[in-house]
Amino acid sequence: MKRALVLDLDGTLVDTLGDIAEKMNGALSARGLPAHAADSYRFFVGRGVGELARSACPPDSPPDLVDGLRRAMEAAYEADPVGVSLPYEGVTAALEALAAEGVALAVFTNKPEAVARAAVSRLFPLTPFADVVGDLPGLPRKPDPSRLLALLERLGSAPEAACFAGDTDVDMLTARNARLPGIGCAWGFRGRLELESAGAALVIERPDGLPAAFASLVPPARH
Repeated sequence: MKRALVLDLDGTLVDTLGDIAEKMNGALSARGLPAHAADSYRFFVGRGVGELARSACPPDSPPDLVDGLRRAMEAAYEADPVGVSLPYEGVTAALEALAAEGVALAVFTNKPEAVARAAVSRLFPLTPFADVVGDLPGLPRKPDPSRLLALLERLGSAPEAACFAGDTDVDMLTARNARLPGIGCAWGFRGRLELESAGAALVIERPDGLPAAFASLVPPARH
């Protein structure tokens, strides 16, 4: 059975906070709505663009305003999937080390799938990701585990041979729902306390800890 590591995108592989803030604040300002400090967006993200728009809007905003903001954000992403975003320092080297050990790599995110695929292709051109799974209309998002489990099956893996790495409580809940260990990435948007409280099997402080954390939770098979 193939060993596999599936990873979240925003706040785990890539520091997208500045780009999210820039795009959403632009959409808010175009509608005469107040913008937010970039750091506030740490707590708005994780459950998809619709929830991001709802969190960024003033309380009790009408549904059509929230939906318009969502559509504006999606359009901004489609026009520029990467913006000012960059991989976290050490991420690419950690992924290369895992791939060299024969670990299958994939991305599972609540970002729109076409945007996620474009961002991963541009920011990780040499990393052998087997698949990138993102938000699609009518399909469940994290923390629902069904698409993660289907992804593992396509990879030739299973929960007992895999981990899911992410930076939010939504990611750790996704891992728990799929019955596989969650690796909490404390360098991301939320930090160690939230990850531990959400049931992370391990919490690591830097991307270069990913290979050792994965090996401790899914050791290589002995022959």
